Amino acid sequence: MRTSAMLSPRGSGALGGGLGILVLGFYSLNVLILVVGTAFTGFVLAALIWFSLTTRGFSPANFAYERYQNSSEVIVGDIGSMGLRLVNQGRTGFYAEIFDSHPDSLDIVAGEPRLVTWWPPQSEKRLVYAFRAVRRGEFLLGPTVVVAHEPFGFAFRVTTVENPWTVDAALRVPLLAAGPSTFDHDRRIEGGINLPIRGMGTEFRSLREYQPSDDIRAVAWKRSAMGRLYVREFERETPQDIVLVVDTGWRMGAGGVGSTALDRAVETSALVVRYALLRGDRVGLLLWSNQADLWVPVGRGTDLAAAIRRGLTESSVGPGAFEAGGAFEFLDQNLKKPAHLLVFAAPGHWAARESEGYSTLSRKGHLLYFFLPDLPEMYPELGEETSRRVAALVDAPEKSRRNQVVAALAALGAPVFSYDRTGPTEAMVELSEHLRAFRGVA
Repeated sequence: MRTSAMLSPRGSGALGGGLGILVLGFYSLNVLILVVGTAFTGFVLAALIWFSLTTRGFSPANFAYERYQNSSEVIVGDIGSMGLRLVNQGRTGFYAEIFDSHPDSLDIVAGEPRLVTWWPPQSEKRLVYAFRAVRRGEFLLGPTVVVAHEPFGFAFRVTTVENPWTVDAALRVPLLAAGPSTFDHDRRIEGGINLPIRGMGTEFRSLREYQPSDDIRAVAWKRSAMGRLYVREFERETPQDIVLVVDTGWRMGAGGVGSTALDRAVETSALVVRYALLRGDRVGLLLWSNQADLWVPVGRGTDLAAAIRRGLTESSVGPGAFEAGGAFEFLDQNLKKPAHLLVFAAPGHWAARESEGYSTLSRKGHLLYFFLPDLPEMYPELGEETSRRVAALVDAPEKSRRNQVVAALAALGAPVFSYDRTGPTEAMVELSEHLRAFRGVA
């Protein structure tokens, strides 16, 4: 689309000033003022006409473009790169301002997405820069805005080159990565995140040395010797069903940019999904505030992993408040067989509806585990004593609400794990170690 030349503030001022000098010359009948006014106004008009004529074909068709060395996926907090090559295919050169649009969620850390320069015809310009994603999501780089400036700054033309590029700011933990993880907190619970199956597997797999966390019932006494015990490993008879329930209500927005309660829950959820899928378990995902924001039915495979990954990556805090009772009713209606339900949520209350929903799921064989963020602890500690006291007063109602929820869950016998701004990894380790004695496979 072609654009018309527009006066800049300088051009408007210059043209207005020239006309003002002419008016003053006519009123004063001063020949010198008339000559100066005529010359200045003529100069401004000639510059505007020349610019309008030389850029009359100014449009996106004037430019060829290529994006190269581009990052299409980055880990939150890591750095990605972008290279943009533009060729001016027009017949004339111009003073150009080139700007590659980018969202605030991508911080530019090196290079520059903006360039101001003279751009000769049939020549190219390049924008090369590096960016860091500060939060999860899919973000659009581009379009590229090209502004042609009149040499004296009297006018300009603007056109937009549609060359979008999508950057996926992904989870810290990949769902299906080949080989061992490089994340320390991954390694701590790798192999220990299996949740209990009632009863033990029956298909013998191998023997290995006894570890303190092993179930004593698995010891192979006849194969063991003095000072050395061996345990039998059994294959599981059926895969487990694991459902992640992640609160997307406004309370999960506590914390800094990129490190909210929701961000930490998402990272650990991805970790659980990763190892569950690699073991052949079936996994599902429910994002819930006061309704189902996303439901990925229980399953397995690469398509399922992609759907969960996309859901976790794009999850964001909404205006609604988490309603555990509604989430429990939804799960009761949509789950066909008993599952392990890992609930990452910050409920503001716990009433009869929630208790009834929990009891219904438990009676049907579902096992629920709650990971509750300590919302005040999602923020860095304040330095001044006065500030800490004020923060403690502000946080007191939140702590009281949380204690009520924890007490209600404890009365139901529900396992509750807490986490702060470092995330629920420690809670997941605690859960894994707590449950190892009940597993059929170590």
